[in-house]
Amino acid sequence: MTKASVILVTFCVGLTQVSMSAAQQLGSYQESATVIEIGGEGFAGNFESVVSGDAMIDWTVFVPDSYDPDLPAGVLVYISPSNSGGIPEHWQAVLGDRNLIWVAANQSGNSVDPRLRIVYSLLAPAFIDRNYEIDTGRIFIAGLSGGGRVASMVAPEYPTLFRGAIYICGVNSFGRRSREELERIRSGRFVFLTGSEDFNRGETKRVYNRYLRTDVENSFYLEIAGMGHQNPDAARFAEAIAFLDNN
Repeated sequence: MTKASVILVTFCVGLTQVSMSAAQQLGSYQESATVIEIGGEGFAGNFESVVSGDAMIDWTVFVPDSYDPDLPAGVLVYISPSNSGGIPEHWQAVLGDRNLIWVAANQSGNSVDPRLRIVYSLLAPAFIDRNYEIDTGRIFIAGLSGGGRVASMVAPEYPTLFRGAIYICGVNSFGRRSREELERIRSGRFVFLTGSEDFNRGETKRVYNRYLRTDVENSFYLEIAGMGHQNPDAARFAEAIAFLDNN
């Protein structure tokens, strides 16, 4: 893990609420903040080759009506293949049932530099932590298609931040890792979600088997009959989240 990675993990896992910028809103809304406002000067300095600290990031957030600050919520960071971070409406009830807050950067689709998409995903939990009580043991990452590929780049690199991941119709395998790095990866939980009609189905299964060969046992292959290259329905999404929560 790089020096920047170590600094970032320390920053994110120790999430402290700073610069409370807005009242706690419920439902779906948009909000913007700069890299420095979210991550601070140290974070911005470590990633200045990727993005300016003054760069404004636009976010889509969904907070279930059932949110209760006395019951810290998990966070689902989503990486979209498009430039909209909007949540599929049929997933909202699942997030409410699971006490999860959704956050996704807008203008972060497949045409955007993957390095920038990675930085956005790493800032997302801290962005939510500014205004909500969150459970740092339930920070997950997910993405569709190219977003799933970026999620699969992030989750193994930052396993102490993201405790689980859902790779939907798109996933990359992680490269060679030290024994210590593999042990950290094995502490996570990973869902490989695809459809029988998805053109990435074969690759998804191959990467899943690669995880198993490296003893990442908490890996779940979920193939949906008849589904193509798309997000799953609410029932299958709920099944994936249940695996991340190990129940």
